[in-house]
Amino acid sequence: PSVSFPGTENRTLAAGPSASGEYADCATRKAENPMSRFAEKGLLGLIVLLSLALNLSVLDDKHGWGDDWAQYVAPARGVVEGDVAREVTASRFRNEHSSRPFGPTVAMWGFPVLIAPVYAIAGADLLAPKLPGILLFLPFPVTLPALFRDSLGAASCLLLVALFAFNPYLIRFNNQILTDVPFLFYSSFSLLLIDRFIVKRKFWLSEAFSFVLLGVFLFLAFWTRIVGVLLVVTALLCHVIE
Repeated sequence: PSVSFPGTENRTLAAGPSASGEYADCATRKAENPMSRFAEKGLLGLIVLLSLALNLSVLDDKHGWGDDWAQYVAPARGVVEGDVAREVTASRFRNEHSSRPFGPTVAMWGFPVLIAPVYAIAGADLLAPKLPGILLFLPFPVTLPALFRDSLGAASCLLLVALFAFNPYLIRFNNQILTDVPFLFYSSFSLLLIDRFIVKRKFWLSEAFSFVLLGVFLFLAFWTRIVGVLLVVTALLCHVIE
């Protein structure tokens, strides 16, 4: 038989299953997150700064003559000089008088518009137009903890960030005038926003602001590379499923 003393019943109930469950949840969170948020953000900032230094250290004013980087610089020049039609006509002439078509008459306008201010300042320089790509590469690893922190944990996410931020191939690749890296950031951030706003229904500031922000990044991804339309399809499918 159990014995209870007067005045202890409420204290017994207060320390019952709900309280023990809260203590267990706190212990679980501490076990899963041994690293404080402050230390995590500090290490993340340090990784980004070191990655910036590494990227800037390999920059030069050279460029391989392959690929389609001229298809971005020429339209940017047309935007700055106010003569886009001239660049489109020249590109069409090259395609029509070449042994084989080597690309579209006009590339997607997102990247040329992005580097147009750089062309306006630096002119026909092969180093300056690489800077926007590096500046858009740096936020890309930062999106990874937001995407995978719940499933991987803080320490694993930082290792994942470092894997991309210090990747020698990516650092050398950033020494080019290409759309790949800007699209990498736009698409990754769009996936993050789709996950937050549509799947988890966690909005920033307000629901209207959140969906406008998502629309902006979906547009930037599509405006940079046509394959970005798949992100629009993904967002629509998530709307339907949710």
